[in-house]
Amino acid sequence: MFVDSDPETFNTTAELIASKLTAKTKLIIPVHLFGQCADMTSILKLANSKGIPVMEDSAQSIGARHHGQISCSMGLTGTLSFFPSKNLGCFGDAA
Repeated sequence: MFVDSDPETFNTTAELIASKLTAKTKLIIPVHLFGQCADMTSILKLANSKGIPVMEDSAQSIGARHHGQISCSMGLTGTLSFFPSKNLGCFGDAA
């Protein structure tokens, strides 16, 4: 199930996620965008209360921090990728 984003930050929020959770929800994947982290404090609190793991998509927030914790280090696991249109500029595909 996809969850919309907050129009001010373009990241999702715990409230938006909570409105879409069902008994079939197996994983929450917040996508950190534009060099800023989603509110992981609230998202992790929600996820922990429901027993749902969190996997961060940090491809567009490399080096960003949320209350001192670096992006991609707060959930059970995290993902990164490199591509020229992402925040981390490089020439080619970084392949």
